[in-house]
Amino acid sequence: MNIKIGITIGDVGGVGPEIIIKALGQVARTIEGVRFLIFAPREVFERFRGKSWAANFFSLIDAFEIVPIEFEEPLPVPGEESESGGKLSYLSIERAVRFALSGEIQGVVTAPVSKYAINKAGLKFVGQTELLANMCGVEEVVMFFVGENLKVGLLTTHLPLREVAGALSKEVIVRKILLVDDFLRKRFGIRCARFALLGLNPHSGEGGVIGDEEEKVFLPALEHLSTKGVCIEGPFPADSFFARERYRAYDAIISPYHDQGLVAFKILERSGVNTTIGLPFVRTSPDHGTAFDIAPQFIADPESMISAIALACGLCRAQPFEPEIV
Repeated sequence: MNIKIGITIGDVGGVGPEIIIKALGQVARTIEGVRFLIFAPREVFERFRGKSWAANFFSLIDAFEIVPIEFEEPLPVPGEESESGGKLSYLSIERAVRFALSGEIQGVVTAPVSKYAINKAGLKFVGQTELLANMCGVEEVVMFFVGENLKVGLLTTHLPLREVAGALSKEVIVRKILLVDDFLRKRFGIRCARFALLGLNPHSGEGGVIGDEEEKVFLPALEHLSTKGVCIEGPFPADSFFARERYRAYDAIISPYHDQGLVAFKILERSGVNTTIGLPFVRTSPDHGTAFDIAPQFIADPESMISAIALACGLCRAQPFEPEIV
């Protein structure tokens, strides 16, 4: 089966173009039956022609399809965080989503973007996960991170810490974990996934002494999930859970909020991948940011982008997306 994977350009002032060029230069020869479409103005890539680190990419350029984006503003140079870079990264995502929803591509790999630059361009934006959900008309999604030794799902996305507790309810926890359970079964072939749920408060609330969310929200959610046949334990205090390597006994760790789960994930996984569960197509992304500070040096490590591309291809083969006919 031939698969088409779209790749968004990210912020061209950051390392997005560089890691795309380096990653595709490595994987295009090894991944068979896949056509890659890159959503970007062609001149983004032409300015890197002749660079030694880009040689593999340009030797294979006919194997890729560059889907042009009309963009008349000057392109930012590497290292420059700007409105134009934010606007272009947004347009690239928008075009890729249209292709995915129409069935022209089966998956999307998104390069890193700058939330600040996109908002500076006048576009309301808190994260690619939320934007993709909005563009697809999907209410419930899960940020899910995949590494060699660890998988972490988040119950909330890009929320200020003060809003996390109010965003969690028994119903939200149940819906999101069921989404992850379905995803692991269909995409990874894990029929009876073992989940660990981390607590929200220090020491998981100490029986209600340091916050009562574990007693009033988390435990009822776990009981309900157990009746649905989900194998889940917790809530565990996050600090000792990772320090004692208890994560090794589970297929996926569920964390209430962004930094709690991702600090551990990014320490333990060198080339982890972010994927969004709940969209009508596969979406993956490297688990790092734009890195404007090193963009002019062209020293970015493409390993996370390589992993994101490989995972997108694997997930598409596991369960191809068939667009609805309306």
